[in-house]
Amino acid sequence: MSQQRESFPGVSVGIACRLDKHEAFNIARDLTNFLLKAKAKVYLENRIASKAGYFHFGVSLNQMTTELVKFVVSIGGDGTILRVFQNLPKNNPAPVLGVNVGSLGFLDATSKSDAKWAVNEVLNGNYHVEQVLRLAPYYEDRRYPDALNEVFICSSRPSKVLKFSILVDGFEYTTGYADGVIISTPTGSTAYSLSAGGAFIDPRNQQVFQVVPVNPFGATTMRPLIVPATSTVEVVLLRPRLPATLVLDGQVEIKLNPASRVKVKASDRPAYFIALTDNAPTFYNKINKILLPTQTNLPKNDSPEEIDSKEDKEDID
Repeated sequence: MSQQRESFPGVSVGIACRLDKHEAFNIARDLTNFLLKAKAKVYLENRIASKAGYFHFGVSLNQMTTELVKFVVSIGGDGTILRVFQNLPKNNPAPVLGVNVGSLGFLDATSKSDAKWAVNEVLNGNYHVEQVLRLAPYYEDRRYPDALNEVFICSSRPSKVLKFSILVDGFEYTTGYADGVIISTPTGSTAYSLSAGGAFIDPRNQQVFQVVPVNPFGATTMRPLIVPATSTVEVVLLRPRLPATLVLDGQVEIKLNPASRVKVKASDRPAYFIALTDNAPTFYNKINKILLPTQTNLPKNDSPEEIDSKEDKEDID
């Protein structure tokens, strides 16, 4: 094992956090002091810098390129991660290290108690960068912000269902009524699409994404579909007087006209996560710990009753 360094002159780190939790802000301030003590340079998201009094450290997230910082620490939960990726620059965005101070934190690499350790690990080179798929939505010949988790199309009137067709590479897959449709990345397969009946997608496979109808009327007519990442998925709205809403990662909303269409395909701008080399929980560890915790309550010795005697066998016969 190589010797751990404690000083990092010339290295720059960005920090972003949620501000509605004092704990997240305090961790951001502690990490700032930790990095400054290690002679690293710190760039704080503007709203943190102003609140912490480090005005000269403040920059906007869309300035945090790989030329400015080595990586960005996102302190919060999955929603914070999604917000950070929505606001990082389109070109050469810095990779993100997630520190969980939220409820689930499925996208985060480490917990709040290990925040300093994790940052130190990255500074010492004990990490790798994972590239993940994002989705590019198009509406009325305009490209909208990329989605890390999902593109969601729903009715603008909650009591009214949409009628729409789903096309894959120009071929009709299905047509029917539903509350909406989710187009999800492998990263987003553990989020909203899972609640709507979508499948888990192992994140090692970044060559697919999935289409998940939400509460379809007549469930047999509209089923989830996994498609190659080279596909173009089109959702064609068919009710002439019913507008819809396009929601991107729960962060951006766009109003859709009735009888319009949305195209979605893999983005040419992937997202980059920092993954820790040591002690990093695997995808399946996280599923069992966070999303399927009831498995831990199952009986450990659940064997069927053995049939040994001739009498028992005769009773069965």
